[in-house]
Amino acid sequence: MAGEIVLGYDGQDGSRAALSEALRLARELSAPLVICFAYEVDPAGGEVKDLADALREHGTKQLAEAARRAQEAGCDAETVILRGPIA
Repeated sequence: MAGEIVLGYDGQDGSRAALSEALRLARELSAPLVICFAYEVDPAGGEVKDLADALREHGTKQLAEAARRAQEAGCDAETVILRGPIA
């Protein structure tokens, strides 16, 4: 059995294509799928709290879309928002 499949997701075309492939692999391998949105805020950037809130809201919206697609594809997926270094 394969380990979990972890996918970084931001809602752009490339990550949507990657989600389709991750869903296919998760079903084929019976592997759990974890869909992540990561963001990083530079504390020297001024309106840090507002930016962090906006990024978290954007990530929440994107992960809800990804979770909906996973559910429609018959896959259970965990979604995670991470604040810190994106890599």
